[in-house]
Amino acid sequence: MLLQLIQHLQIRLSHMYVVWKIKTFATRPIVPSFTAPTDLAAKWIHEQLLPYVISIPTICMDSLAYTRELDNLILPMPWTGLIVCLDVVALYPSIPMKDSLQATMQFLKENTPLPNEAQLMIIKIMEWVVSIFLVVFQ
Repeated sequence: MLLQLIQHLQIRLSHMYVVWKIKTFATRPIVPSFTAPTDLAAKWIHEQLLPYVISIPTICMDSLAYTRELDNLILPMPWTGLIVCLDVVALYPSIPMKDSLQATMQFLKENTPLPNEAQLMIIKIMEWVVSIFLVVFQ
């Protein structure tokens, strides 16, 4: 097994713990995945897709990158446009997994030189990772 070849890797199942949200007196369940068997697969997928994702001019990887982009933004004068920033409540639990996998497959076909076999392998590994990592709250 591939994971057994990595000597220092300690693989174990993830355990959920709860963090209290002081403002709302609610709780947030946390399930750390860094020791889960699928963590290496998720990192591998990230490494495969990142070069293609960052080549898209409209992609902003995080809020710090967005802030830096705004600092360097030179607007034509007079400026009559709008800059809009939105946030989504419960973004990750709201992502439809089947549609996400289909969108990723379409992205791979349209934006990468990877052969079909490699694209299919990425999708199959993604499917495995999201089906194992999926946590549903009722």
